[in-house]
Amino acid sequence: MKIEDHIFFDFFSEENKTYLLDNISIVEFESDGLLFDQGENITNIYLVLDGAVNISGKTNSGKYEVIATLNENEFFGEFAAIDGGERTAKAEISGHTQLAEIPNDIFMGALDKCSPEEFIKLLRHMIGRIRSFHQKFFDEIVHRKRNAIIGELTNSIVHDFQSPLSIISGTAKMIRDKHDDLDTEQQCQLIDVQVKRIQSMAGDVLDFAKGNSYLQKKTVNLGNLLEYFELLNKEYLKRLSVDLLITTKDIEIYADPDKLVRVLQNLTNNAAQSMASGEIRIDIDKNEKHVMIIITDNGPGIPDDIKDVLFDPYITEGKPGGTGLGTAIAKSLIEAHGGDISFSSSSEGTTFIILLPTNY
Repeated sequence: MKIEDHIFFDFFSEENKTYLLDNISIVEFESDGLLFDQGENITNIYLVLDGAVNISGKTNSGKYEVIATLNENEFFGEFAAIDGGERTAKAEISGHTQLAEIPNDIFMGALDKCSPEEFIKLLRHMIGRIRSFHQKFFDEIVHRKRNAIIGELTNSIVHDFQSPLSIISGTAKMIRDKHDDLDTEQQCQLIDVQVKRIQSMAGDVLDFAKGNSYLQKKTVNLGNLLEYFELLNKEYLKRLSVDLLITTKDIEIYADPDKLVRVLQNLTNNAAQSMASGEIRIDIDKNEKHVMIIITDNGPGIPDDIKDVLFDPYITEGKPGGTGLGTAIAKSLIEAHGGDISFSSSSEGTTFIILLPTNY
């Protein structure tokens, strides 16, 4: 952008703006690199003209975490320029970036010439940024504490469930060994599958709480996967008076089948629990770039007040007993595959569209 159009100059009179522009240096960066470190006594102000700068703070563990990413038409460094103190954060260049650098004495000279109105305008902007950073840190702390609690609870549940799950699996094996008819064999296999699903679901929650998504990818036939998903869920959905309609095609993708089933499970469960009765339809398709999975229901739709935060964790939609992690985990698993998930919703139903890359 043109330097004279930068928002920084909106806080100054034309005279001050000219004074500042006459004393500014343009600095170009071609790649990632350190601009200044936390604790350094550098008191210049920087305006971002192009590219991005990551501002990071050091945590108690000694690691740096990004506080904010500043892009074109933003500025930073005004606090150190005013109080002359050490930098309280680290600034790192992200890729090709162009900055305008204002020396401390020039900035202070401009402040001396400011009218009270100009100074208050700049001060309000600075206070607004402090509030924004504070809110971000507060939200992050709450998020991490919630995740830590979820992780601890899930660990405890997994530990407590190991024994009864082993008994269920062992009992299913005993029944299968005593009865060699096909129906008993299939029912016992279904029990084994559901036990493994419980263990896998707990693992997914633990991974989400830790911020990880581990994939075991292989070539998957989506048509076969949907038939398998239907087998797992038809009785459950039938009890809820919900019809599951699946359109299968011979489409292959390189993915983690268990994670895809988990995504489908989360989305269909949400849909089924939101309607007294109805229909859920799953279709798949493919083009040159993407494999598409489309989940449609004819339920009451997603409430307007949570549409913008639907994929955030702990959004329960008022459902009793929900953790609010279903859609958040679904999104994290799809993104781990290099894909994308979106939705549209009205009072006549909701449609989720999952796009997975064909060459990922």
